[in-house]
Amino acid sequence: MAKRDRKIRRQHQDFEISESIDDYLLPSAEEIEKYKEVDSELLAFIKKTAEKEQQFRHNYNNLGIKLSFREQLLQHGLNYLGLFFGFCIAILGIWFSRELLLREMKLEGTLFGGAVLTYLAYLFINIVSKRIKPQKE
Repeated sequence: MAKRDRKIRRQHQDFEISESIDDYLLPSAEEIEKYKEVDSELLAFIKKTAEKEQQFRHNYNNLGIKLSFREQLLQHGLNYLGLFFGFCIAILGIWFSRELLLREMKLEGTLFGGAVLTYLAYLFINIVSKRIKPQKE
């Protein structure tokens, strides 16, 4: 890894954050020469420690990727589960409207059926419009 500089500037706000992170796993060549002079086995220890640190970072990144994929699958499943239950509620609403119409309650049945169909149209149009528009983060 290398040295990383990052600046954050927010629009419409009066602050700026600057940070510099030195993220090298191994010291520079000049420092390694100095370490060799102090102890010849110190270089092997540094190398072994850097390998462990690199393995930890890879495992940490892989875990983050797995969690991200899991979250996406869960969100995807919840969307379809919500659509399924919405469809079931719509079928029940239309069935109830039919029952009202069969019992000679024409005004109530017509209003209830129209309300259910209007609400369904609103829900599905809302879902489609959310999928078409890119979400801002």
